[in-house]
Amino acid sequence: MTRMAHLIDHLPTLGDSEGPVAGSPRVSRGSWIRIAIASLATVLGLSAWQLGYFTAGSEQASMPDPVPPPVAAAPAKPTSPVAPSPTSTAAPIDRGFTNPAARCDAPLQMVVAGRTASSLVVVCREPGGRLVYKGVRLSLGAGTQIDGVTATAGTFVARNETATYTLTPKELVIAMPGAPVAREPILEYRTPRATPPARVPRSVPPAPAAPRSAPPAPVAATKKPAPSAAAAKRPPVAAITTPFEKAGTGAGQVSFTADDPWRLRYSMTCPAGKPISGYISADSSTGNIYYGALRGGAADPSVAGGSSLVKSTSGTVAIDVIPGGEGCAWTVSVN
Repeated sequence: MTRMAHLIDHLPTLGDSEGPVAGSPRVSRGSWIRIAIASLATVLGLSAWQLGYFTAGSEQASMPDPVPPPVAAAPAKPTSPVAPSPTSTAAPIDRGFTNPAARCDAPLQMVVAGRTASSLVVVCREPGGRLVYKGVRLSLGAGTQIDGVTATAGTFVARNETATYTLTPKELVIAMPGAPVAREPILEYRTPRATPPARVPRSVPPAPAAPRSAPPAPVAATKKPAPSAAAAKRPPVAAITTPFEKAGTGAGQVSFTADDPWRLRYSMTCPAGKPISGYISADSSTGNIYYGALRGGAADPSVAGGSSLVKSTSGTVAIDVIPGGEGCAWTVSVN
């Protein structure tokens, strides 16, 4: 544009042959040409400037947005090991369960053991005959132990300051003040007499004795060993037929042959002021038929009694009476 103006300044001036008009400034034809060329140069310069401005703006608008640098992912936190499930300690054993909060450790003896989907429960007997309730919640692992459990006809009730626990062969009932009563169905229920010892089938004859080639040498006479204290308390076992009524004192056993449906009735009386404890059970070759805890009544704790439902088991049946104290007299009858 500067060069264009330089050329305009050096254009030759063409004078008017007739001269200037009087009273008006003299304007030559060369001046008009210079003015026209200057105007044209100005228009072209403005057009060029506008074209460059819009082109630059278009290029700037078409540029993509800058991409931020990638952010490194935070390292994963290490996961803590998962604690073993409490149900791994719910395996049944002779003293209850492997979980120490639901196990009758020596010198305690297991009376019953129950398992629900949420709890493990055992009732243990102390050497003096008192019952102890031990239970644990599988989800929490928290154990509960209550002394002085009451038992009536296979129902065990334990109470403390916060709850009452009632255990039966069908369910575990938990009652707490101000809360709904929880009922948990029993999935497993065991007693010490639930699995009787294996018995030798009567159809298998004994092996014949080996023949003796010579008579044995004479043996000096010896005295017959005295019976043990437990054996001395038991009356002789002899299978009898029904109906019958038998009486005894201390631990005892009565065997009978059942042919028709039968029902067991029993009673026990201990010395005055001595609470009754222990149990009575009936077993056959097929397993346990009846089990009942021996407990005195509220009016007189030294007297107890009860009966079973009508049973249809046939064959030889053994009734065991196991009192928890000394000097307790009992009577059992079957009809």
